Amino acid sequence: MFNTMFAPRIAAVLACGAVLPAAAQTPGPVAFPDGTVPPMIVTAPPLLERDQVGELRGYQALTSSSATRTSTPLNQIPQSVTVIPRQLIEDQGDRTVADALRNAAGVVPESPLFLNQNLNTFVRGFSAEIYRDGMQSYFDAGFAQSLLGIERIEVIRGPSSTLFGGGLGGGHGGVVNFVSRLPGVANSYEMGVTFGPYGYANPYMDLNQVAGTTANGGVQVSARLQAEYLSTRSYIENVLLSGYQVIPAVTVRTENTSVTVQAFTSERRANDYPGLPPELTGGASNFGIDPYRNANGGNVPRTVTQRNGGRLFFEHRFDDVFTLRLAAQMASSNLEQPAQFPFGPPVVGNTTYARFNGYLQQDLSQVTVLPTLEARFTTGPVRHTVLAGLEGDRVWDEGGIAFAFSDIYDFAQPTDATFVRPQRAPPTRNVYTTLAAFLQEQATLWDRVHILAAARVTQLQISSTPDAGGGFDSTTTRWTPRVGIAVDVLPWLTPYAGWGQGLRSPSGYAFLVNEPKPETSEQWEVGVRARLGETLSASVAYFDIERTNVPVADPAFFGLARQTGQQRSRGVEVEMLWQPDQNFALLANYAYTNAEITQDNLLAPGTPLRAVPRNLARAWGIYRFRDIGPEWLQGLSIGGGVTVASGAPANDTDTVRTKGYTTFDAQIAYQTGPVRVALVGRNIGNATYTTPFNYFNNSVTPGAPTEVFLTASLRF
Repeated sequence: MFNTMFAPRIAAVLACGAVLPAAAQTPGPVAFPDGTVPPMIVTAPPLLERDQVGELRGYQALTSSSATRTSTPLNQIPQSVTVIPRQLIEDQGDRTVADALRNAAGVVPESPLFLNQNLNTFVRGFSAEIYRDGMQSYFDAGFAQSLLGIERIEVIRGPSSTLFGGGLGGGHGGVVNFVSRLPGVANSYEMGVTFGPYGYANPYMDLNQVAGTTANGGVQVSARLQAEYLSTRSYIENVLLSGYQVIPAVTVRTENTSVTVQAFTSERRANDYPGLPPELTGGASNFGIDPYRNANGGNVPRTVTQRNGGRLFFEHRFDDVFTLRLAAQMASSNLEQPAQFPFGPPVVGNTTYARFNGYLQQDLSQVTVLPTLEARFTTGPVRHTVLAGLEGDRVWDEGGIAFAFSDIYDFAQPTDATFVRPQRAPPTRNVYTTLAAFLQEQATLWDRVHILAAARVTQLQISSTPDAGGGFDSTTTRWTPRVGIAVDVLPWLTPYAGWGQGLRSPSGYAFLVNEPKPETSEQWEVGVRARLGETLSASVAYFDIERTNVPVADPAFFGLARQTGQQRSRGVEVEMLWQPDQNFALLANYAYTNAEITQDNLLAPGTPLRAVPRNLARAWGIYRFRDIGPEWLQGLSIGGGVTVASGAPANDTDTVRTKGYTTFDAQIAYQTGPVRVALVGRNIGNATYTTPFNYFNNSVTPGAPTEVFLTASLRF
């Protein structure tokens, strides 16, 4: 369906792109009737620029800093990586992390309605780990769906435990690394506000001030302040949202050294939303009742999530060979979540359910220290980049949860019930400690053969101390190697192959029959990257991931689990970016993901994993009027896109599936001098659909109806 839908449009665009260079080569421009000469059409490819991480050509990032923890050209990395630059986020008018992650093939982002934020982002069928500047952001509370302060997002697919750990481990599906926008080397000031439906108001600012220079042995000091506030209702009943985020940072630079100290504080207040029972909808988008109904009553207090802390970044370049870096963070998060939610099978028909009062309270603290030493040198025909590093990470996690029956709730005839906070069970105190060392070699032979080999040894210790008694201490030491090769068989064509392992402690181990042991995973991947000049880039990847020691229900002990399960995910991902000139850009991605159970105590092998659509695709394009047409058109840009997804299992047993859907979005913006105004429409066809929702892994949520947002900003 994707190919059929887009083939005529892409062909038309390609035809237009082929005409433009020919038009520019005519002997001379034809004058307008009034005698004026129109400007020449710009046919040069996008200019080579830099963000704070590396080189960019339009929306195409040429390097990644996350996949190898060194600045490495993407075509030399034997693993699938997607970089989402800040400019793309701004041009699309993305408001949340979920919006931005649509630009990476095969990524299923967490719904912004979910109060625990980015915990359940899926990559290649498995949950991905969330990192901020290469350090795990465990729990990722606060205003985590905000895009404020993000320079770029880098998605690394597949197990990446050779370089990434902390918290419970490096994960199996991949890593989503948010790279911070730090103090820059030039003065810049931006203020703006976004308005939208349901009273949406989001003022923000980004101020960067520089003093001094590093020239002639001098010292430069840069200070940056980024802040925002959000207030809105939701299209979901009984959901009122407000939040703020403040990120101050200071950088001191000399010619060879830089030190950055960054602080952050954020808070999000929103009413809980438990989603809709899958049995209620049957996976359909039209099921006879208001799809935006919320079983969490209007008299339930709002949930509050907060995250506060600071980060330190140090870099010193000794000479042309050695560079020392240190990243460190201290952070605290807390969550207080009162809720009312339906639970269990329908009581009468398919609209009436038992409703419970619930209360979850959780406090977390995290400390990370990550020093690395990089060496770049040449021996004969081989260029080497060697990275050695250590990682120390500790998370203190204390929390408890309580439930109590409230009443019977009928979605067809809803009523509010008084919220009574249930008595919380004695809390459990958990401590996760990671100590690791890793070594990586990147070798380029004859400027065309790129070899990567790395190994990491990790000691993961978990200490659990419930107030009710019991508990355990578990320590595991494990090696996680990684190897790969990429070969420039032609100047524009680079096939690659890679293999790696993942290591992660299971979540919810309080419900395990025995002490936890790490989940493990292994991935094989082959792919190819192509670059046609400076205008077209594309990649295709095939992957196969096996995951073992998965907790599965124990038939002998109701409500408990044993780590005897196995899962497998296989698939293909395609990404393409075409930028024939500085005016036009078209990007597209597609993923086929077959994620399924291969061994389980209760579910049959072949049962698909919940929430993961088999097919997922997106295309988006933009045209900017630069040096073309009359003067009043200069600064205008028009864009639009489409997202297509097949249905996905709404529960673990695959008894209910959501239906496939297609949504369209559009954007128009105008910039004159420092002033920019943008109008963005989401789901402009007003498609009705549902998607799996991660509330108890057993609910669905309706997609938002048509929404239009207006942003006005001043940047200079």
